[in-house]
Amino acid sequence: MRSSPESLRWTNQQKRRWQRYEPGQVVSFAPQRKRSAPFAIVVRVEKKKVVMALASRKEIALDLRRPDSFDVARPRQIEISPGEKILIRANDRRLGLTNEQVLTIASIAPDAHFKPRRVCVFRQIIGDGATVTS
Repeated sequence: MRSSPESLRWTNQQKRRWQRYEPGQVVSFAPQRKRSAPFAIVVRVEKKKVVMALASRKEIALDLRRPDSFDVARPRQIEISPGEKILIRANDRRLGLTNEQVLTIASIAPDAHFKPRRVCVFRQIIGDGATVTS
């Protein structure tokens, strides 16, 4: 099982309301020049304040006055196994990943990290605009 963020598709007005946030939610920020989009995990909600932890474990407060600069998602567990394909949905130069790249899972290590077998480009848009793999 792997965790994948699923957008809550909140409006900007909804993102401004601190009462809507819960620990465990994922906040992803707009990509900055030549960097992948950073993200943080909501760790606690205080009165009029949402506190998040970055990957470095540094805690920061979310600026609710700038809702255009971030998206809110909930973690969703997905099952993957060797031989399945996964679609990369954002560039990450550090890892050598490109948006719309498809990787085939070769193996999954005991620590749940997976190793890709081959790379190909694949994109399929269904009626509601979602991107899927097959």
